[in-house]
Amino acid sequence: MTPGIRSPRAGGGALGCVALLILLAGCSPISTGMVTGKHSSPGYLSSTTTCHSSGKTTVCTPTTTWIPPTWRLDLRNADTTGWVYVSEHDFDAYRVGEVYP
Repeated sequence: MTPGIRSPRAGGGALGCVALLILLAGCSPISTGMVTGKHSSPGYLSSTTTCHSSGKTTVCTPTTTWIPPTWRLDLRNADTTGWVYVSEHDFDAYRVGEVYP
């Protein structure tokens, strides 16, 4: 691994992108409510290497993927709980106990 490049798990680059897309697609049943928690994840580089063999020759290709940072607010509205992914600005603007949006 190259210094300064974090690889959370082997093969995690593509899988991480798919997981991030699913999360950002809005899997939570809530879009407004009282903020009950705040979570952020810094962006990072994920490195993977794919190797293909043909006869006696093996060619390995490294790939580096940027996984962007995320900001999430946990919400509660009556008996419904969930979360929303927000911009860094909104993450900084709302405190636990305040109503979003």
